[in-house]
Amino acid sequence: MAHLEIAAFVLSAFIWLMPMFLAFKMRKIRLLHPSFVVPGIMIYLAAVPLLYSLINGQRMLKTASLSFNTDFLFEPYLTLSLAGIFYHLGVKFSGISLIPEKQDQADYFAQLKTIRNAPGIAVFLGSVILLLLSTASILFIKSYGHIAKGFFWMLCLYRSFYALPILVLNQNRSFGVIFLLLTLPVTLFTTSKSAFMYLSISLFLFYQDRLLKVSKIGAVVAISCLLLTPVAVARYTKTAVGVDQGAIGASAWNTAIDRISHREYAFEAFACVNNTQEKEPLHWGAKTLQEFTHMIPSVLWPGKPVIVLDFPSTYLFADVRQTDEWVGYTGHIFSPLYLDFGIAGVCIGTMFIGLIYGSFYKWGRLKSIERGEAWPLILYHSFAVQTHWILGAGIAYGIPMAMGSITGVALSLFFALLFTPRR
Repeated sequence: MAHLEIAAFVLSAFIWLMPMFLAFKMRKIRLLHPSFVVPGIMIYLAAVPLLYSLINGQRMLKTASLSFNTDFLFEPYLTLSLAGIFYHLGVKFSGISLIPEKQDQADYFAQLKTIRNAPGIAVFLGSVILLLLSTASILFIKSYGHIAKGFFWMLCLYRSFYALPILVLNQNRSFGVIFLLLTLPVTLFTTSKSAFMYLSISLFLFYQDRLLKVSKIGAVVAISCLLLTPVAVARYTKTAVGVDQGAIGASAWNTAIDRISHREYAFEAFACVNNTQEKEPLHWGAKTLQEFTHMIPSVLWPGKPVIVLDFPSTYLFADVRQTDEWVGYTGHIFSPLYLDFGIAGVCIGTMFIGLIYGSFYKWGRLKSIERGEAWPLILYHSFAVQTHWILGAGIAYGIPMAMGSITGVALSLFFALLFTPRR
């Protein structure tokens, strides 16, 4: 383990997490705040390859054979440090403080009704409709065999599933508990290894320590979801290899386990790109444009080509790949920005991310306070809970997931209004 890597990581963590540390010291904790949610996940993703190397003695993407570069993560961590400064600038440019203020308190928003004049049953039924649509989308995709071109939007719609319980809990505690209990069997239908975990994180992200006051059963469900995460991992493993453990060979089973243990390789994927980018010229927007092109629904572009977003297998040396065949890897959000514009692209792009999160949070907070309703901040929450996808899966996958989550919550609110009697 190179000391330079550790030093560079500590520097990046210090820069990204400084507002969070100051907020903890001042006891102004708001997990939804842009100074918490993005820096926390960004540093988590960056820490994983370092810890993996320390524990296992090798790289996640088998880059340990690059012995000529013992400080493999050093330059990527320095880039991350610079990006952290620009992220905080972006949040500041949005017009909010880097440290949560009095109006950011979780207690206040937990007390607001989702829709002020709507009956609890209306919000409950509106969310149930989305829950059923989410379940149908998962069952359809599973029966189809893969997430095919043209059906990706269904998976995006499913992402709203994690924010729906908050809509109902804020409107009516009793209906909220019933809805939470309904989500548990639905979660079993998913093939995501983190389905239970995301549901739990969503609840804690919005309510924080007030969750126990809002609903004791809700708190039990949230903790139970964390404990049930290994069940989701086991189901994901079986789905990954297509058949049951007892019916497959050892190599296939090991491949499935390897997939799970390597799922948080996103930052190391960026490191692979970072360590080989100097061998080719900058692409000046081509890679980023390709990611945005991938987002266009096929219904709007019937002849859209199937684009293979290959990060970083094309940037792994042949002696590491040991094959010329394409291997799919999820790309960190930094990868296309770095390939297109270098370090400057990463910094400007990260500042833009800070501006988006800050502006959306500012709008959600302000509108919730003005209207005395929680739904504007819940819309932001449905976006923020997808941060891991946005940062760790890149533009082409992360942004549609976030947009799908927001759309699903908005549809649920629309259905709730349909069930609300007119006065």
